[in-house]
Amino acid sequence: MKRRLHFRVSTKVMILFLLIVLVQGGVSLGFVTYIIKRSGQAAFDDQMDRTLRSVQVFLDDAVKDNTVKTALLAGQNKVIDYTYFGLNNLLRQELIVFRDPLKIDNAMVFGRDGSLIALSGGTGMGEAAIKDDVTKHYRDGNPVFILPYDRWIYLVAISPIMREKEIIGYLATAMKLDMAFIGRIEDVTGSRIMLSWKNSTFVTTGLNDYIVNAILAKYYRNDFQDPSPVRGQVRTSFYRVVSSQRLHGLYAYCFLDTQQSVDLLRQYETFSVLFLVLLVVAASAAATGFYRLTFMRPMHSLMVGVQKIASGDLQHVIDTRTEDEFGELAVAFERMTASLSQREREIAELGTYNSLILSSIPSGLLVIDLGGRITASNPAAEAMLGVDGEALPRDVSIEASPIAGELRELILTSLHQEKYVRFKELRIGPEDGERRTLAVLTSPFVSGTGERIGIIAVFTDTTHERKLEEQLQISSRMAAMGEMVAGVAHQIRNPLAVLKVSAEMLKGDFAPETNRENYTRLTDMIIDEIDSLGTVIANFLDFARPLAVKKETVSIESVIERVVSFLPMDRFPETDIQYRFSENLEPYPLDRNLIEQALQNLLMNALEASPAGNPVLVSAWMEEGRLAIEVRDRGSGMNPDIRKRLYDPFFTTKNQGTGLGLSIVHRIIEEHGGSIECDTSVGSGTAFTILL
Repeated sequence: MKRRLHFRVSTKVMILFLLIVLVQGGVSLGFVTYIIKRSGQAAFDDQMDRTLRSVQVFLDDAVKDNTVKTALLAGQNKVIDYTYFGLNNLLRQELIVFRDPLKIDNAMVFGRDGSLIALSGGTGMGEAAIKDDVTKHYRDGNPVFILPYDRWIYLVAISPIMREKEIIGYLATAMKLDMAFIGRIEDVTGSRIMLSWKNSTFVTTGLNDYIVNAILAKYYRNDFQDPSPVRGQVRTSFYRVVSSQRLHGLYAYCFLDTQQSVDLLRQYETFSVLFLVLLVVAASAAATGFYRLTFMRPMHSLMVGVQKIASGDLQHVIDTRTEDEFGELAVAFERMTASLSQREREIAELGTYNSLILSSIPSGLLVIDLGGRITASNPAAEAMLGVDGEALPRDVSIEASPIAGELRELILTSLHQEKYVRFKELRIGPEDGERRTLAVLTSPFVSGTGERIGIIAVFTDTTHERKLEEQLQISSRMAAMGEMVAGVAHQIRNPLAVLKVSAEMLKGDFAPETNRENYTRLTDMIIDEIDSLGTVIANFLDFARPLAVKKETVSIESVIERVVSFLPMDRFPETDIQYRFSENLEPYPLDRNLIEQALQNLLMNALEASPAGNPVLVSAWMEEGRLAIEVRDRGSGMNPDIRKRLYDPFFTTKNQGTGLGLSIVHRIIEEHGGSIECDTSVGSGTAFTILL
């Protein structure tokens, strides 16, 4: 009798638990599903609004960017000069030079009458631009517009080319709104984009055909006055339309795919149903044994805590404070997480400290493993090895890295043959360009157990020190040569004076009566040669004489213009001298006469070296409070052997001359406390840069 009563009570308890679980699970499932759907829809709407704003901002930024690039290119001096003088080939080359850095697909220059002068890019684009009469857009007050061509959409910007406040032509740039352009928008917004011009030309990165066909069937050739109400859904993709505020007719269809959310919701519903079934089973079991509840609660808390800690949340606190084994275990977990947090902070601080040390070292540092792969480097190494400040590739073989030449061979020798160097200077860089001098040290890289796991290469840039040594050697040679020249010149000058006086006396007082004409001609030749030799001796004395620098604050523009005014430009009728003065030029203290002498020598050398029709460029600017002057020609340049002997006295490559010109220039700049550098290579011209 008691057993039967017990069974009935157990059944009632089980049925009660089942009813509670079923009602609670059903209500929770329905309510949570409803909330998720509403939240998902609101999230999609918010994401779509952000996407529309981002796309509109992106399009407006593209318009502004293209406008700025066009105005910048139209304001280039060479573009203005080439347009004004009708130098079409040079103008086209200039457009080619600027097109890639400015990321422009097409660049075109038109005359004032709208005729095409120069084009860089596809020739078909030029024909489309002429047919559309793009210059009319600017005259109509619309400098930025869309030009469809060959099933593509081009963003065109046009700017006038001004010379002396007069329009001499127009420069237009075109940027293709292609799949790469759309891809950048998609990367920013996280949605799929399709561009359309007046719903007649469509460009996309590869939307599904059923989406494209649905849009074409509904909106093809429909010109929206206000695209904001245009919205809809194609299968699981929601879409809306936005247009550029400055480009009427350019529409961007933005698509958000909700398939993943639908799948997740279905999975959630399936999981919830399964969970409800499992919960019913668990409730049935719980009805038969209350002790299971007293065990599962602390166990669940511990499991959640373990998962949080395993995922990296070391701040999580396990909410179990019972006076049993679960409570002791919770306290042990808290101690463990506190210890892990402390260790994590120490490791992070150590990593930051090591990173700061490597970044602050002025010497370059490379770590190469036994497989020949670069595993670590510091910013100084990346700067010295000429990779434009970008990080060297990691886990890449040294043969595939930018490191080349002797440095790579030295590293490979140290790696494979264990032949390490304590100090060795190497020259890196192109043979026909500026090269750097590096002092290299290599050593083995060992693990904590002493095992060799690679090598370390440390190198220091000693280019500046070597240049100072070269300048010191030049100064020493010139000082010694100056003393010798002064002594020799004084020894020769007096006999020359005696010879000249004697020749003049022979010519005037001792001329024979017979054959007088030949006698006079010979004595005149002697006197002329003595005068020429006297001029050479005077140059020698000028070179050897100590310079007295008398500085005064003068305008460098006036100094350069005065020097040019005294040059024999009639000897170079097809060569011009062009100026390039920076806006921040200020009057500077210098010895006007000596600087004029130095600039005259440099300009004469540049004029003689420049082929006919190639101008000589004179530039001046302020560099960290110092005056910089550059004289650049477009001649044949010099090889390294001639470059090393430029400032040597009596060294010249000309048929005439003493070879003292550049030596005197070097002395003048040196007496001013400045420096002079020569940048030259065969076939690329020569540039002398003075820093006072």
